[in-house]
Amino acid sequence: MLACGLAVAQPSWREQFAAAEQDPIGYTQRAETDVTEAERNGTLADQVNALRRLSLGTLASSRLADHHRAVERAEPLARRLAEPDALCWFLRLRMQRRLFEQRYEEAQRIHTEVSALATEHHLADCQAAILASRGVAANAFGRQSDAADALSKAFAIYERLDDRHQMARVLSELANVRTALNPSPDDEVAALALLERALALADPTFRRTLFELHRSTALVYQRRGKHDEAVASFKRAAELAEGLRMDNLRVRVGLSLGELHLEQHQPAPALKELDTALSRAQAARLPDRPFLLRLHLARSRALVEVGQPMAGIDALHEAERLVAPHGDASQAALYHAAAAKVFARLGNHRQAYDEMVALQGATRRVAAAADAARVDELNVRFDVALKDKDVALMRVQQEREATRRFALALALALSVAVFSALALFLRRREANALLHAQHAEALAAAEASANRAKSAFLANVSHELRSPLNTILGFTRLLQRNPGLPPSVRSDLEIVHKSGEHLHVVIDEVLDLAKIEAGEIHLNLQECPLGPLLEEVRSMFRLAAGDKAIAWQVQAVPGLPAIVRADAVKLRQVLINLVGNAMKFTQRGSVVLRAAPVQWSNDESTCRLGFAVEDTGVGIAAEELARLGEAFVQGEAGRQASEGTGIGLALTRRYVALMGGELVLRSELGRGTTAQFEIEAPVVQPSSGTVAQHIARRPIAIAGGPPAPRVLIADDKEEARRLLVELLAPLGFALREASDGQQAVTIAAEWRPHLVIMDMRMPVLNGDEAARQIKRSSAESPPIIAVSASSFDWQRDDARAAGCVEVLTKPIDEELLLQAMAKALDLRFVYDESALPAAPVDAAPETPLAEQHRARLRAALQALDIPAIEREVTNIEATNAAQARQLRQLAQRFRYAQMIELLDT
Repeated sequence: MLACGLAVAQPSWREQFAAAEQDPIGYTQRAETDVTEAERNGTLADQVNALRRLSLGTLASSRLADHHRAVERAEPLARRLAEPDALCWFLRLRMQRRLFEQRYEEAQRIHTEVSALATEHHLADCQAAILASRGVAANAFGRQSDAADALSKAFAIYERLDDRHQMARVLSELANVRTALNPSPDDEVAALALLERALALADPTFRRTLFELHRSTALVYQRRGKHDEAVASFKRAAELAEGLRMDNLRVRVGLSLGELHLEQHQPAPALKELDTALSRAQAARLPDRPFLLRLHLARSRALVEVGQPMAGIDALHEAERLVAPHGDASQAALYHAAAAKVFARLGNHRQAYDEMVALQGATRRVAAAADAARVDELNVRFDVALKDKDVALMRVQQEREATRRFALALALALSVAVFSALALFLRRREANALLHAQHAEALAAAEASANRAKSAFLANVSHELRSPLNTILGFTRLLQRNPGLPPSVRSDLEIVHKSGEHLHVVIDEVLDLAKIEAGEIHLNLQECPLGPLLEEVRSMFRLAAGDKAIAWQVQAVPGLPAIVRADAVKLRQVLINLVGNAMKFTQRGSVVLRAAPVQWSNDESTCRLGFAVEDTGVGIAAEELARLGEAFVQGEAGRQASEGTGIGLALTRRYVALMGGELVLRSELGRGTTAQFEIEAPVVQPSSGTVAQHIARRPIAIAGGPPAPRVLIADDKEEARRLLVELLAPLGFALREASDGQQAVTIAAEWRPHLVIMDMRMPVLNGDEAARQIKRSSAESPPIIAVSASSFDWQRDDARAAGCVEVLTKPIDEELLLQAMAKALDLRFVYDESALPAAPVDAAPETPLAEQHRARLRAALQALDIPAIEREVTNIEATNAAQARQLRQLAQRFRYAQMIELLDT
């Protein structure tokens, strides 16, 4: 029993440990006297040493409650003394107790402290003791692999220190690990080898340890059926217990010998050992209920076996009194199992049947208390023993009962056997169901924990990527408004802005993929016109198909509903990803997008839509199809082309699954690929109205003039604050800045702004907590607009819970920001009228676009020559101002396909 403490390396304490094991009771009494004397007249060091001796004695004499009190009293004194060896001793004992109490968080905290202490002061023996304590606790709670690992490391340290006694104790615990739960014959042989080696290493002066080694050896021999060897080892353990003068050890060995004799069908010597053990237990007033229960049950069985049935029944009643007030289900099961055997042996079949019914109820309570392993062991033992007793019972009944009662006895025996088999089947089924439920619950908890960790990690990554991206895109937009920029600089800015937008798309794809896996993304159902959606996809890829000289078609089968209710954004992204992949890997031939109604509902309110993208490209090998679509996995063609991230197809597959479909890929190497899926969508009847196109206008001032609204900008990134200042200052806002949450709270209390723009991740005080403090500081607190670099719903919910009226995601959309500010402050803006859309249809017609302008602009668009596009739009502005404004708005959004369509009209 390694839990009895592992001595430190100092010789004086090794001698103290040996003295405690030679005479635990006397040593403990002397230690109690030393503690009293030290508290009266001793120094702090005297008190710590006396309490340490008391902890040794109480542990060796199995007075665990007194041992725990001594450790709790000593630890604060050891901290004041600042003596590393003593502090390590008491901290390690506290950690061991918390482990056995399953208070893992506190145990881990103590483990961290004591490990650091042992490492700092090079206390190798303390490190080994920590490992050994962890191993013992792990074995006690069924984690045999962890126990073996920790104990093996402890043994290696003691072997390096040449501490043979502690090596023997660790070997004993390793043997206990091998025989835990349901050991195989090989495990039992290995355990005996470990115990024999431990006995060879053990110091004879440590009698308490020798007792545990001989008792453990006897139990393994008993399990293997080697009764003579088991009896010899038990008798050696009994001699050591007599020398130690510890009644609990003597009684425990007596019970083990009695049970061993019963297994050998020797009831007379068994009864002798059990009577002696009971007398000693009663004289010592041992409080161990489970042990006394086993003792009375064993005596009851022995008394019945020697022909004293009434005395056996009395012993059974003594056992029943121990079970009833305590109410422990496992003890009740043990009692009812033994009682059923006794009554069956006495021929009282009705009472045996009642005990079996009670046993069934007790085992159910044990299963409900998550003690399924022990229930299974009790059931197996009971069933095996019951079957043996049933055979014997049938033989006795044949000899003692008349022919008239033989049929009844046989029928009763058969009923008992059938009921037992049914009860066993039901118990096992219930235990298996509980085990499966626990496994599913643990798996779900592990997956939820992993998803939470992944979401937190991706939220951090999102913040680190979106924050600088917000600055890049924001400042490039501001710089593009400067009319005095040279064309070369404007071209460079266009390239920077376009690259930033591409990076934004890649980041969103990665985060969407993670959000789907974490279950944090949902469909946004809205009216989706299929015709315009397909036309947009067709226009988007017309230039790419023309550059490759491949045929590009979009085929809508007649009968396709005009409008459905679906997530238009995700459906559009799926089609773009599939067509983009087809275009990328098709060098000649064609790419075709087909959309068709697959099946209508009876009332034609819903339609199952089918989409397919067919190409005549390089194709995909059969061995690659199985893995294609996993995150960051590309086919051979993609790797050779050095394009893409391996995310697009994985995101497409998950989007399709989210919409209720399944993406199916069919491909033949060298012949092409077909990607198809089906989704079900409600049909929306089109209305006669039209949807006006929204064209953003740029505000240039606040309508109404002074006083200027006061706006506080809180962000730990200087460049992010500067971007907002340069965006809002020209409009007439009065601005102040804060670089962390605490500074924002202070400025808000002093300056009393009308509005706060708050970043959610800042040092000193986080954005959500700063928002709460600002909201609590005054009844007329300003509205707060949260700015977050995360797109996860739970972080946006946290911001709203903190009192924010709006949550914007970086990179910040200028139009959305100004709309949110106008709503929060009830403002109106003065707009740049040059940004208004073209005149309505009934306005005076303008001069048609000159053919040379059309030709030059079309050539620049097909070449993607951004400076040339800008120059040509400027040239058109002289004669066709409205069309030039419309073309410029499309160019700023890189809508080149729509510009070509406008030129063709």
